[in-house]
Amino acid sequence: MGAMQQKAAENGQLKELIFGRNEAGLHQPTSITAKRWAGRCLSHPRPDRSQTMTDLPVYAVVNLIINDAATYRQYEKGFFPLLKQYGGELVTFDDDAFTLEGFSPRTGRMIILKFPSEAQIRAWYADPDYQALSEHRRAGTRLEFLTAVRGSPPRG
Repeated sequence: MGAMQQKAAENGQLKELIFGRNEAGLHQPTSITAKRWAGRCLSHPRPDRSQTMTDLPVYAVVNLIINDAATYRQYEKGFFPLLKQYGGELVTFDDDAFTLEGFSPRTGRMIILKFPSEAQIRAWYADPDYQALSEHRRAGTRLEFLTAVRGSPPRG
């Protein structure tokens, strides 16, 4: 922070220094930094909410630690036909993911699945055949999380 900003901050006038006021008395960006920030906000408008959330893909993010590989393989053998039945697809998995930042680095296997909609992922998870099959996963792993993340609408 420069000397001018430091003095303005001490006097509680930093917002005025950075944004200033227009003829109507509203804050407007005056510094180069504030103008860049305002420009980024305008160039990334809020998503169009007219597209319903049910039309968007949903991703499953999974972290598990395999304790019994043979039992987990039984789960894997029946997993893909059920996944495909609900329009799901395996995006990727990684047994050696790395953390770039944060307090809870993940160990074990990270998996990302993609489903065409929230309804599809919910139906897949609730399917009695999947629940029966997932007993093998539960017996052979320690599940850290299985989280559904809704996709974003296209920006434009």
